[in-house]
Amino acid sequence: MDAPAVVGREHDRFAVAVLRAVTWRAILAAQGLALLFAVTPWLRQPQPTWQSLVANLLRQIVAAQIVVLAAFAGDEAVRRGMRVWHAFVVAVLGASIANVLVQALLARAFDLVGSAPGLLGVLENFLILGAAWATAIMVFLNRRAAQRLLMRLRAGELERAQAELRLTASRLAAAEAQIDSSALLRQLAEVRNLYDVGRPEAEPRFEALITGLREALARGADDPTRDTSS
Repeated sequence: MDAPAVVGREHDRFAVAVLRAVTWRAILAAQGLALLFAVTPWLRQPQPTWQSLVANLLRQIVAAQIVVLAAFAGDEAVRRGMRVWHAFVVAVLGASIANVLVQALLARAFDLVGSAPGLLGVLENFLILGAAWATAIMVFLNRRAAQRLLMRLRAGELERAQAELRLTASRLAAAEAQIDSSALLRQLAEVRNLYDVGRPEAEPRFEALITGLREALARGADDPTRDTSS
């Protein structure tokens, strides 16, 4: 298979993984921040108008969607091995460039109020996303990385606990193999009869029985041929 085809397939898988990871909760949280980022500067205007509010809302809503995709793309890159800081830089730069392009299309299509003309508008749209949204992207990436680390730790603890249970079960099975249950019951019955009639050898027989059980358990625990994988 040609290298370009392999790269294209990997890009397709990456894009599908990002889209599947996006949640409504993340979208709603981003839109809440977009509302805050749109209303706050609008209220600071000397003479705020509804047209400027709508323009701010539209710009921030679009920027929020771009940020959501960029954040989940960065998280997918971290999951595939990229460092969090590198993924953050790539996500912010990618989102800023996408925001410049999309905002230019919006300004041309809807003639948005307050859009700076020319190069100044391009620079504003590039910087405003990083200034307003960079912290949110970094918090998201760090939080997701911490969640994955915690899941790996829990999975490791669970695996160790299961291994200990298997080891304990194998030791018990080995100990049981060292003990003849019918003989043990017979010896216990004999010791009980000795105690019942008050024979002096009852105590030594009982201690010898306990010592034998301990030795059998020790042999089962120390048996190097036991199977700990079952």
